[in-house]
Amino acid sequence: MRVTAALGELQPHDLLRLYDPMLLSRSAPKWVQVSPTRSVWVVVRRAAAPDGRIPVGVRGMQRNQRWTTTVSVSDVAQIVTPEQLVYRIGQLRSEMPAAQALVALRGQLQRLPLRWGPTGSAGFELATGLTTIHAGSDLDVVLRFRKPTQRKLLGQLQAIVSNLPTRVDTQLSFTFGTVSLEELMSGRLTVLVESRGGPIRMPSDACWRQG
Repeated sequence: MRVTAALGELQPHDLLRLYDPMLLSRSAPKWVQVSPTRSVWVVVRRAAAPDGRIPVGVRGMQRNQRWTTTVSVSDVAQIVTPEQLVYRIGQLRSEMPAAQALVALRGQLQRLPLRWGPTGSAGFELATGLTTIHAGSDLDVVLRFRKPTQRKLLGQLQAIVSNLPTRVDTQLSFTFGTVSLEELMSGRLTVLVESRGGPIRMPSDACWRQG
């Protein structure tokens, strides 16, 4: 698959492998510059960017090492989506609680008509082969919601993630932005949405009207 042909389908949480980490901005923090193997991989984020560029985030070895920038479309050598990583789950170190939770989650979600995949530390490790998760790691996942009828799955989904061996940060990705499952199920009248223009508050019912 040609990267240039697929770039129009990029979504937040997709991982991109760059041809060369030196293509990142010269204003990058020192920890980016000294970790070329790690920083050759970046994650697509939901933000505005000039034509021909993609908003991305770079993650370091420490939790506080996060940096945002943009890369050129021509810099991208490979795209790996969270959905593709579902088929690699068995490659994670089985003694890690996040890996155990992910295996259990896969077994449960196979029964639901949803597109989903791991993000965060587990997703990064599955895509890159670099050691990222540890014994205290949470599990991050994204689920793509596109149809109003999928709303009926929320209660079942909440029950599934609440019975896993580690905390699960579940993000629901709509066409207009991303919403936390926990917040959407909280009963609040408004929810925080991570949109392309930045965080906004939206009536919870509006999520399903916009799809």
